[in-house]
Parts: sequence; structure tokens; C-alpha cells
Amino acid sequence: MRCPICENIPLIEFTNPLEYMMAVNAVTNMLVQGNIEMIYQTCPLDQVVDKDGKFYSGRIFHQFSCAMCGTIYGMLANPLAGGGEIRINDKPFRPEDYEDKDKE
Repeated sequence: MRCPICENIPLIEFTNPLEYMMAVNAVTNMLVQGNIEMIYQTCPLDQVVDKDGKFYSGRIFHQFSCAMCGTIYGMLANPLAGGGEIRINDKPFRPEDYEDKDKE
């Protein structure tokens, strides 16, 4: 069972850029309200789309935690291909955990 804040975080798959942008707006609002805390982001939420309407990159990742219970969520999107999702993550993402992967 999820806490009252987590109940407002949809566990969904995105099928198009509009759905992703709606999720970005919802996460931004929850962040401003103090309901979630950002753990990791490939770009700030307000820079997902630039002033010319272009996405930050082909893959965009934001990880945040619930301020009430600490559950960790990942929001991954490939807006150019139209896919992505919000799901519960097992642990916080730490880039340093993956540095040696390129050297193997």
C-alpha cells in the first residue's frame, strides 16, 4: 500500500510526448509543494523543452523520492520516440556506480 503522497504519483507508461509533458508538470508541482525531493536529474524539469520547443535530449531521466515515506521513483522518457514511464525504483541512481561499465 502506498502512502497518501505516493497515491498521487501515477505509475504509468508514456506513449507520446504530450503524456510525458503532463507528467513533467505534475512532478514539478509536487516538487514545488514539497511532496517529493529530487534525487537525480539529467536536466532541470524546467529545461526538458527549450524555448524553441526542442527536447533536452533523446533520453531524459528524473529520479525523486516521496517526502513522506521515502519511496523512490524514476521517470524515464525518450520523448522523440514517444515512450517512457514512471515506476518505483529499488535504490537511488548514482552515476559513479556505472563509471566502470565503460571500461570493461
